[in-house]
Amino acid sequence: EWVDGSSPANLFLDFVDDEEGAAKNPAAAEAELKLKKLVNMGVACSLNQLLKTGVMHADPHPGNLIYTDGGKLAYVDFGLLTRVEPRHRQGMLSSILHMSNGDWRGFVDDLDQLELLKPTVRKEDLERDFDEMMGKSTFKNFSKLLKVMAKLGVKYKFTLPPFYVLVVRSLATLEGIALQVDSEFKIVSAAVPQALVVLSESEALPTELFQSYLTGEMISKVLDVFEERREPRTNRKLFGLFRRVSRALLTKPAALLRFWCIALKTVVRRLLTNVAP
Repeated sequence: EWVDGSSPANLFLDFVDDEEGAAKNPAAAEAELKLKKLVNMGVACSLNQLLKTGVMHADPHPGNLIYTDGGKLAYVDFGLLTRVEPRHRQGMLSSILHMSNGDWRGFVDDLDQLELLKPTVRKEDLERDFDEMMGKSTFKNFSKLLKVMAKLGVKYKFTLPPFYVLVVRSLATLEGIALQVDSEFKIVSAAVPQALVVLSESEALPTELFQSYLTGEMISKVLDVFEERREPRTNRKLFGLFRRVSRALLTKPAALLRFWCIALKTVVRRLLTNVAP
């Protein structure tokens, strides 16, 4: 099927970062906006392919992506796909969330679930190395993690399943495209709301993992994901999301109360913003 649109390479040609800045150049500003939308859609598509369908386009370089005239993202060239088993999808989902908040103990457990670790690896030693090389602060630097993973992979002799290599390469490619337009872009930060939506839709919601993301900013980003999907019965799905989270937090009254306080404040704030003149 023929698709009309622009490739990232063509959009980059229109994106002129001169002394006046993109805001002074209408063509450059439009190209920048399209590139940012393309990357955000690429992250959403890749995460949904990885975490929900289990079949992922593993080569999303600029030549295989098209920003259509209708404002959608189209993939071309399906010569390189990877299939991710359900147990590995859960490990990838959990690893995204653990790496985003610097929980290296959880991240090491995720690597084990993803079958990167040999039985002889001492997890406490690996956790200590991640802690020393990455730090305890909230983590957003995917490129730095890849370098650290390469060093520790040699030290601990990681096994690298083909799906893992292709998934990491895919996410790194998307981040590389985004960084050419937005030097502050962090793919982990962009991936977390998508991952939380997938997590919230699962039958068994991991309460401890989800609790650490109960902030107004994160709930607002999760609501953005639902709205951007433009699916039928969005409000019903949002109600279902709040109901599942509430059920998961029933044994933790303080966390449940905190969730509803934050959620209601966030929803009211968004409604007031939308109706403001």
